[in-house]
Amino acid sequence: MNKTTAYKRIFFTLLCLAMLTSIFPASAFAAKEKFNTYQIDDVTITGIDAPTAGKTFDFTAEESSQKYNIIKVAWSEQNGSNYITGTSSSASPGKKYTVYVVLEVATADHYFLTDAARKPAVPSVTVNGSPAVASNTQDYNLFSIDASKYAHDSTYQKYLVVMYTFPTVEAPAISSIEFGIPALVPGESVPTTWQASGIKIDRINGSANNGQINVNSFVWSLQDGTPLAGNEVFEYGKKYTLRLTLGTVNGASFATDANHFLAQPGKPFPTVTVKMNGKDAAVLPTYDSSSNLLVVASCVFDCDSAAQIKKIDLTGIDVPAAGNAPDFTFNGGAGYENNGRNDAYYKNGMCWSVAEGSYLANSGQAFAPNTRYQVDIRLKPQFGYEFATNSGGNLDLTATVNDNPATVSGNKNEILITYVFPETKTLAFSTAGVTDIDAPVTGQLPDYTVTYSNVNYGPAKYNDSSTTNGISWYNETDKKPLRTGDKFEAAKEYSVSVTIWANDGYTFQYKSGTVNVSGTVNGEKAVVSSRSDVEVTLTYTFPKTEAHKCSPLKVDEHKATCKEEGRKTHYFCPECGKFFEDSKCTKEIANINAWGVIPKLEHTGGKATCENRAVCKNCGEYYGDFAAHSYGSGWDYKDASGHAHTCKVCGAHDTVQSHGGGTATCGKAAKCAECKEEYGEVLQHQWSTTWTYTDSKGHAHKCSVCGDHDTVQDHIGGTADCQNKAKCSACGTEYGKAGEHKYGTAWDYTSASGHAHTCTVKGCQEHDTVVKHTPGPAATETSAQICTECKYVIAPAKQHEHKLTKVNAIDETCTTAGKQQHYVCDGCGKLFSDIKGTKEITDPAALTIPATGHKESSWKSDEDTHWKECTVKGCGAVIDASKQSHEFDKNKKCVICRYKHEVGTAEITSPSQPETEETAKPAESDKNSPDDFGTNAADTLDTTTAVDSVSTPSSGDNTALWIIVAASVSLAAGCMIVMTVVLVKKNKKD
Repeated sequence: MNKTTAYKRIFFTLLCLAMLTSIFPASAFAAKEKFNTYQIDDVTITGIDAPTAGKTFDFTAEESSQKYNIIKVAWSEQNGSNYITGTSSSASPGKKYTVYVVLEVATADHYFLTDAARKPAVPSVTVNGSPAVASNTQDYNLFSIDASKYAHDSTYQKYLVVMYTFPTVEAPAISSIEFGIPALVPGESVPTTWQASGIKIDRINGSANNGQINVNSFVWSLQDGTPLAGNEVFEYGKKYTLRLTLGTVNGASFATDANHFLAQPGKPFPTVTVKMNGKDAAVLPTYDSSSNLLVVASCVFDCDSAAQIKKIDLTGIDVPAAGNAPDFTFNGGAGYENNGRNDAYYKNGMCWSVAEGSYLANSGQAFAPNTRYQVDIRLKPQFGYEFATNSGGNLDLTATVNDNPATVSGNKNEILITYVFPETKTLAFSTAGVTDIDAPVTGQLPDYTVTYSNVNYGPAKYNDSSTTNGISWYNETDKKPLRTGDKFEAAKEYSVSVTIWANDGYTFQYKSGTVNVSGTVNGEKAVVSSRSDVEVTLTYTFPKTEAHKCSPLKVDEHKATCKEEGRKTHYFCPECGKFFEDSKCTKEIANINAWGVIPKLEHTGGKATCENRAVCKNCGEYYGDFAAHSYGSGWDYKDASGHAHTCKVCGAHDTVQSHGGGTATCGKAAKCAECKEEYGEVLQHQWSTTWTYTDSKGHAHKCSVCGDHDTVQDHIGGTADCQNKAKCSACGTEYGKAGEHKYGTAWDYTSASGHAHTCTVKGCQEHDTVVKHTPGPAATETSAQICTECKYVIAPAKQHEHKLTKVNAIDETCTTAGKQQHYVCDGCGKLFSDIKGTKEITDPAALTIPATGHKESSWKSDEDTHWKECTVKGCGAVIDASKQSHEFDKNKKCVICRYKHEVGTAEITSPSQPETEETAKPAESDKNSPDDFGTNAADTLDTTTAVDSVSTPSSGDNTALWIIVAASVSLAAGCMIVMTVVLVKKNKKD
C-alpha cells in the first residue's frame, strides 16, 4: 500500500468516526427533552352548570389541558362549613354556592406553579371563563378519596383546588303549592299558633319545599264561617274550614297573569294553585299595605277520623282485702266508658275472679285471704273515639290499673283490661259466735250441733267420751262434765263449751298469749278463752232446768179501746197456776196484773173549733178543749181608729190597733203602713219651674214632693237624619223617628249580586237597592268580564287550555348544541316535556344538549405550520387556534410539534399518526440509565429555567427523538459502506 492509499484510508476512517460521533449530541438532546419538568401556569375549567333553584348540583367538569386531571368536584354554600357531595342535593333560591374542583398533575414531571411561601402562583385560573381562586391547602374533608397520598405532596405542587362562587340563585315564580294538613282529631284543641298547628309545606312547583313561602296567618272556623275560640276543640262529624294567608320570602314571587288584573288598576292576577292534602283549595288574591301580593287559600276538612285512644289509666279500684266485697267502680279518662255488661258475674263492665281460677259472683261474695284476685274491665269508646291500632289492625295502646301496668286485648271497638292484684293478707276475726244450740231440758240429751256465725271458721276436731266436734257440756251444780250419753237433770245449772278452729288464711285476734275476741252463744255473751290465734272456746251457762214441765194454755191478746185497757198475748199453766210470756214457759210472768197491760187508747179524730170541742171518731164522744180563734194574717177588720184580725170561724176580731206609718202625698192622705188604709189630711203638689219630666211624646213639670208631673206638652223643633232623631228645642230630648238616608251618586257599593249607592251621612254604611251588574264582554283567557257601570269583576279570566305542538329532538354535534324533544303551547308559548302538558319546562335552557366538542388528534405538520384535527367520525375539522406557525429551536426543530426544518426538503420528522402507549411511554430503564458521558440525563436539567408546557412537548412525546437517532445511525452506516466499496474498488484497480 502506498502512502496515498494509506492517507485515503485514514481520511475515510476519520470521516466515519466524525459522523458516528455526531450521533451522541442528538441522543443527549433527546434524553434532555424527555426528562424535562413541565410547569403549569394556566388552569381552565369549563362545563360546570350554574346552580338552579330546585335542581341538583352539577358534579361534572372539563379541563382544557392534558397536564392535569380533575379528580373530584364538590359544592358548598358560600362561606359554608360543610361540603355538598350528594348527587341528590339541590340548590335553594336566594343563596350563593361555591364549586370546588380538585386537580392532580397528569404526570410526575408536571407541577403547579407556587411562590416562595409554597402558595399557588398560577397566573391564570378560570371557571367557565370567569376568574377563579386557587388553593393547595390539604383539606382532608375535601380530599376524602385516597386522602393518604396527599400527605406525601411535600412540594404542594402536585394538587390544586380551584374555587369559584356563582351568582345568587334566582327563584322561579311560584305557580303551585302543596300543603300537608294533619288529620283533625276529635277532642284535640284547635291550634292557635302556626308552630302548634302541625301544618307543613310539602312541595313548591312540584319540588321539595325550599323556604320560599311564609304563612302570614292561618284561621280555623266552622264550615259556615263561625270563628273558633282559642279554647275550643275539634268535634267528630263536623266540617271545618282552614284559611291560610301566604306571602313570599327569600326573593321568591308568585306567578301572575300579565293580561289579567284585579279591580284595582295595575295589580296583576296571580296564577297560583294551592292543594291541601291533595284537595284543590279556593284561592283569592290580595295585597298588603306595601303592595306585596298575597294569596289567600281556603279548604274544607272533615273531622271524620275518630280520636285515637293510646293510653288508658284506671284508678280508684279498691285493692282486694280478705273479708271485703269486690269494688265494681273505677275512675277513667275521656273518650271511653264501661261496656255496660251486667250479669251474674259482671257489674258495670267489671268482673272479679281468683287468679287463674273461678269467677266471683257480683252479689257481695267476699275476698278470701292469701289469694290473688284478677279484675277484668271491659271498655268501649265513646262517640268520636276509637282505641288505637297499628297498620296491621292490632291494638296499639297501653293501660294501667291503679298506676300499675295492665294487660290489654280486643280491637278498636272494644277492649278487655286485665290486672292481677297482689295476694290478700290473712284476716283476723275479732268476734266469734254460734247459734241454734238447744238449751238444757230435763230428761233430754245435750245438743252437740250448732250453727257457726261465719263460714271462715268451724268445729274443732276434738271427739272423745265427753266431747263431740269440740262441743262439751258441764254440770255446774254438781261440778262435773257430762258424757255424751248423759241426760239433763231437773233444777240443775249446765254450761256448754264450744271450741272453734279458724279456716286456712284466717286467725283470731291474739297477742302475747291473750285473746282479743268477743263471743256469743245463741246471741248471748259468752266467756272466751284461747290457746292460740287459730282456736277459741266459747263458754256459756244456761239457766237451771225446771223441775216441773208446764203445759201452758194460750191467752190471746185483748186489744185496748178508748174506754178500757188491753193485755198482750201470754200463756197460763193450769197445773202450777203460773203465767209465762212464751209457749215453752221459759219466761215467767211474776205479776200478771202489771205485765202486758196495753193502755187505753186516746180519743182521736174530729176537730175542735172556737165554738165546739172535737168528737172522737172511735167512740163518738166530745173530748178535749175548745180551739182558739183562727185569726187570719191580714188586717181584714178596719175602721177610722185602726185595724184588727178577724176569726175565720166565728167572725170575731182581736184587739184593734191604731193606724200608723205612711206619709201624706200630693192629693192623697197618708196610707197606714200595716193595713194600707188612708188616714189623716191630704197634701198639694209642688210643681217645678223647668221641664224636669220628659218622655218620647213630650215634656212636663215634675212635682218635687211626689215626683208626679203635670200635663205633658209635645216636643218641638230640631231636625232628624238617618242616624239621629230630632232634638226638642225646649227640653233638649231626642224624639220622633230617624230621618231618611242621603244616598250619593257613585256606585260605591259592589258585590257579586250587583251595585248600589251608599248613604253619605257620617257613620251610616247603608246602601240603597242593589242593581244587577251590566256585564261587559265575556271573559276570555286574557281579560275578565267587567261590569260597565261599576267596573266590578263579574267573571275572572278563563283558565288557559294548552294546545301543544311537538318539537322533534335535534342531535348535538362537535360544534353545535342539540335539543331534547318537547312540546310548545300554540297559545301561551309555554314548554312541556309531555304531550298532556302536565310537566312544564320553566327553564328553556334545560332542553339544550351541549355540543360534544372536538376530540383532538396528535399534531399534524407541514413545512410552515402545525395543527390538530378532530378525530370524530364525519368531522375532521381543524381545531380552532391550534393551527400556528412553527417555532424552531437552534436545531431547527419546532418546539411544539417537533417538526424539523431542512433546507430543500419537506421531511416531516414527527409522524401524524396517533401515539400509542408503546411510543408515548419510554421504559423505566431508559429514564434512569446514564448517558454515554457517564451522567444521568435528568441530572443535567435546570428546573429553574424550565419552559412552559405550551412551548415544550410533553415528556411522553419522544418518537421524533428516536427517529433522529435512527436516521443518524443509518447515515453513518451508509458512509462506512460507501467508503468500503470505494476502497475495495480502488484495491482491485491497483
